[in-house]
Amino acid sequence: MSELTAYNNFFKAVIDTINSAKYNAYKSLNKYHIGQNFELGKLIDAFF
Repeated sequence: MSELTAYNNFFKAVIDTINSAKYNAYKSLNKYHIGQNFELGKLIDAFF
């Protein structure tokens, strides 16, 4: 039964992390940078 409690605590911690504001801000920042790099790559391809 203690294994079940350990799993519950682990998954609760994972869900709390996913829902945390800091994690969501990090995700949106990454999406923004990926978009920027994609645009930059298209510009470089256009010139070379």
